[in-house]
Amino acid sequence: MEFKTIEAKVKENGEKIGFLNKRVFKELANVISDNEKLYFAVGGTMKKHGVIAMGVTSIKIHIITEPNAGMALSAIIIPLNRITSVSSTGGVFGGDIQISEGTIVHIIKSVLPAIATKAVNAINQALSEQTSSQPSSQLSQADELLKFKKLLDDGVLTQDEFDRKKAQILSL
Repeated sequence: MEFKTIEAKVKENGEKIGFLNKRVFKELANVISDNEKLYFAVGGTMKKHGVIAMGVTSIKIHIITEPNAGMALSAIIIPLNRITSVSSTGGVFGGDIQISEGTIVHIIKSVLPAIATKAVNAINQALSEQTSSQPSSQLSQADELLKFKKLLDDGVLTQDEFDRKKAQILSL
């Protein structure tokens, strides 16, 4: 993805990319592929990770971290389908964005409360659009397989019958 695209999303929030966070935002542009739609980009800090840049796309959330100036950058990638909850909190000195994927909770700090709320809304929008774009046949195939697996487990079907039905459902 082009850096200018990231920069424009950051500017939409009334923020700037400056000397301290330019490196993480440039790396964010490098890791987001061109086939991903960018919903939101913001900077902040994370405990033990230092300065961060976060991008919310149609497929994942990308977080690029730099613990201290000049240290190696690292990436945290959260596929949207692994997110179990997202929330924001506000405070006098800044807000937090909390993204949970099961028992793992990622907390981005030092974000203006209004921007934290925008981030949560962008994540929820991306989740909603991803859910609505999933083909329903995928879900019905999974339901069918579960139904026949239960019949196999209950002894109603033999392994051979189950395997044939599975191949038929999956068009193998």
